[in-house]
Amino acid sequence: MHADIRELWHWHALEELEHKSVTWDVYELIGTDGPERGRAAPLVVATVLPAVVFGWVYLLVQQGVWRRPRDLREGYRLLFGRGQFLRRVLGRMPVFGHPRFHPDRHDTRELEQHWREILFGDTGALAEQLRRPVREA
Repeated sequence: MHADIRELWHWHALEELEHKSVTWDVYELIGTDGPERGRAAPLVVATVLPAVVFGWVYLLVQQGVWRRPRDLREGYRLLFGRGQFLRRVLGRMPVFGHPRFHPDRHDTRELEQHWREILFGDTGALAEQLRRPVREA
C-alpha cells in the first residue's frame, strides 16, 4: 500500500475513534432501541458484505490480477480468513444489540493519543502537511 494511502487510513481510523459515540447518541435521542438495532444488523451485513466483496473484485480487475490464484487466495484470506477483517467485524455485531452497549464503554483514549502522536506529533507522519500553506485553487 502506498504510504500516503496508509496515512490517510490511519488518520481516518483516528477520526472515527474520536467521534465514535456521536451517531449512537443520535440514534438513542430519536428513540431507537436494542430490538430495533437487532433488526437492523442483518440489513447492515446484507449491505456492507456485498459492497466489500464488490470493491475487492473491482480492485482485482482494475489491477489486472484477477487471474492470479495467489492474489485471489491472499485477498480471500485477508477478508475472510480466521481473525481477519470481516470475521472480526461480523463477529462483533452481536455486541451492538446488548441493552447496555454504548461506544463510550470502550475506552480508546490511549489508542487515540498513540495515533495522534504518530500522525501529528513533532515527527509525525502528517506533521509536515499541517505546516504547509494551503495552495489556492
